[in-house]
Amino acid sequence: MDKGAAAAWKLGRDKPESHPYYEKFKARIGLINKAHPSKDDAVSGDDGLSIWTNVLTTITNTNAEVPRNADGWAVYNDKAFAPLMSGLDEVVGKLSSFASAQFTKARSFGFWSTWEGYKMAEARSDLTLETSGIAALFDGLDSLIGIKGVMDPVLFGALSRGYAEMVAKEMADKKKTIGVYAGGGVNTGTANIWSVIESKALESGIKGVGREMEKCVTYYSVARKTQNDGTGAGDKTVNEPGLPPGVWAMGTDRNAVLAEGNRRFALLPKE
Repeated sequence: MDKGAAAAWKLGRDKPESHPYYEKFKARIGLINKAHPSKDDAVSGDDGLSIWTNVLTTITNTNAEVPRNADGWAVYNDKAFAPLMSGLDEVVGKLSSFASAQFTKARSFGFWSTWEGYKMAEARSDLTLETSGIAALFDGLDSLIGIKGVMDPVLFGALSRGYAEMVAKEMADKKKTIGVYAGGGVNTGTANIWSVIESKALESGIKGVGREMEKCVTYYSVARKTQNDGTGAGDKTVNEPGLPPGVWAMGTDRNAVLAEGNRRFALLPKE
């Protein structure tokens, strides 16, 4: 990072409204408020600045404490990580209240891993984390403290957990569904946000409304053409009997679905 960029990020941390991304954030508040069905739940300018300041302060103060593995990925299931996310509880609560009408209206909810999983989740779901009011204000902004190409893990973890908790409440309505879309070769270890944050929040919340995960969640293994295809296009030419186009496997047993996906993925050419 050059000196000018470094100075801009430092100014943004010291004075949140001067942050390089703040104008984008404010513009998104305006767009979302305009489309929001209830003015009572709209985010005011003061609320927006409060949310922005809280997020920026929490990320700045906790980044050095984020546990990471040897490859630099955040270790979301480390016991040290949950307390770091708690600093954003108030923010997530405000955003959840703001987005509540979206969740009430939606009939299907998507979760995803890998880019082809992301695209299929958005195509087949009424709501995903990124299209919900919980995360739409921050989607695509990358790190707020200047780490190029990376979304801050404490923010990502807190927003993901908040989304899963809201989805779980909606499962009281037995007509609503959850789809989890993952490409072949997906990482199922400690860096996988679904495995260690979203699924746990969902399971706890679904039990709270008197239901079981197996009755609410369907898993999809999303096909791709080559192992190194990072476009997210998937492979729509795959048409397995009884499955949606572009899907290798589908069912309520996550391990079985991912195992079939990983088996098919291993047979693909690398390029």
